[in-house]
Amino acid sequence: PSLAEWRAKFLVRAKARLIRADLEEMDIFPFKRESVDALRQGVKGDAVYRRWRCLPGREGESFDSFFTGSIVEERLKAKLQEIRAESK
Repeated sequence: PSLAEWRAKFLVRAKARLIRADLEEMDIFPFKRESVDALRQGVKGDAVYRRWRCLPGREGESFDSFFTGSIVEERLKAKLQEIRAESK
C-alpha cells in the first residue's frame, strides 16, 4: 500500500481496543506491531513504513500523498490494455 493507505489502515488499529487475536497476529507480523505502536505514540510512522516496505530512507525524502495503490492499479490496467491492443 501507499504511505497514505498504510497510515489509514494502521491508524484505525492504533485507535482500536485490540483483542487477543489482534495481539497474536501482531506477534506473528512485527510490521503490524511496529506500525500500531508508532501511531499510538503519535509518531508519523514514515520510518516504520520505509523500513518494512523496502523503500529508501534518505534524509529529506518525502512521500507523494497523491500516489496511491489505486492510482498504480489504474495505470497498470491502462498499460495492459494498450499492450493487448498493440499485439492484436
